[in-house]
Amino acid sequence: MGSKYEPLWRAHLPELHEAMVAATTEGSTQCLMVRNLKAYGDRRTWAGAAMVIGGELRASRGAHMRALGRLMAPESAKWPGIEVHFRLRDSVTLTVRAVSHAPVLGGGLR
Repeated sequence: MGSKYEPLWRAHLPELHEAMVAATTEGSTQCLMVRNLKAYGDRRTWAGAAMVIGGELRASRGAHMRALGRLMAPESAKWPGIEVHFRLRDSVTLTVRAVSHAPVLGGGLR
């Protein structure tokens, strides 16, 4: 059974996809407003986070963010070695950023 938040994130899929592509290919941090999120209930806080890498949801905080991570995880397989972080603030601003784990010259990690 899917999460009650899945339809919310599916409605934002084009913007989420665009933000994820920009974050992973340009290294930029993307911001999206998710105003209709508060229609899904009265929570003490809407803040939360999710991290995906290699086609998997690796971490999440909050059921709403777990639903987002599960939706976006398969797309993350396109960029192996890059963690994509989704962070939602109480202001319902979602930030999307990518962190590369590719080796740099000299063998270290960035």
